[in-house]
Amino acid sequence: MPLVRVIEMKQYGRSTGQMRYQFQVVRTDGKTKTLEASFNRKKKQEPIFVDAERTRMLAVRTTHAPDRPIVLRNDFHPFDVSETDRAASLARLERRRGQGPQS
Repeated sequence: MPLVRVIEMKQYGRSTGQMRYQFQVVRTDGKTKTLEASFNRKKKQEPIFVDAERTRMLAVRTTHAPDRPIVLRNDFHPFDVSETDRAASLARLERRRGQGPQS
């Protein structure tokens, strides 16, 4: 999903640790909509980025809610992935990022 902007959440001028990542999705009716995914920076949570510039996030679309993609967190939440598989998947993604655009 293409990232539109990142918003650091604050309360009384102090960071809460929450980061909101706004991204655009093309809905099934063809219209573009901006959505948000929140992550807790204090818990070292962030989306999985698919490019070196950190402008595109990895997301999954489900058949029951195709207009509400799930942005995957760096620990693959909401999926249950073993530490070994998680590390291997992130390493593979990192290698692909270094190769540039894929055809």
